[in-house]
Amino acid sequence: MRRNRIYLLAVLSFFNSVVMAQQWRSVTIEASMMQYALPVSKLAGLFVAPVHFKGSVGLAYQWNKNNTHQLLQNASMGFGYHRFVQCIVPLNTECGYRYQSAKKLFFNIFVGGGYLHSIPLNTRYVLNNGVYEKTNKLGKPQGMVNARMGIGFLFKENAFIEISYENLLQTPFIKSYVPLLPYNIFNLRYALPFDTFKPKAKTRKPTSITPAF
Repeated sequence: MRRNRIYLLAVLSFFNSVVMAQQWRSVTIEASMMQYALPVSKLAGLFVAPVHFKGSVGLAYQWNKNNTHQLLQNASMGFGYHRFVQCIVPLNTECGYRYQSAKKLFFNIFVGGGYLHSIPLNTRYVLNNGVYEKTNKLGKPQGMVNARMGIGFLFKENAFIEISYENLLQTPFIKSYVPLLPYNIFNLRYALPFDTFKPKAKTRKPTSITPAF
């Protein structure tokens, strides 16, 4: 019961971050390759088969008004697939710092966390009164924390491309002997201005009125 409350708080925190940031700057689309490994280990494995894919869409917001030293927040929802192991659906919010140079190059670092729903891809059983029963195929709630750093290029205001390296921890993966499952992740992110998706106001053409005599 306590663990479910923690997961519920993580989901509420995610949606609260979306509500609090009242003026989003960018919409982000991200494609990632992930590998189960300790931080900074097996980095070459991210770029060889088999490839474990993750994609996400999100929103980006800047809390301050400084163009060089930016305090940012991201909120995202994604889907990841690891053959024979699991599918994951992460809901994540993260806060970070970005240094934006005059030449439109930038460096940023983020830390965050949220809710992760795990859907096992193999049949699992639990022992119940001496009988093995299949577990719920709808998956199970999990928690997650992440940290990432990246570099990118700003095309125009609120539009950029970025590559980043990320560490993610899923918990508890298997409570009895794998409480933390670590990921190494390589991300390619593209952002569009949020205003791109706002409906444009219709303007009426001026009508000429012929005066009556």
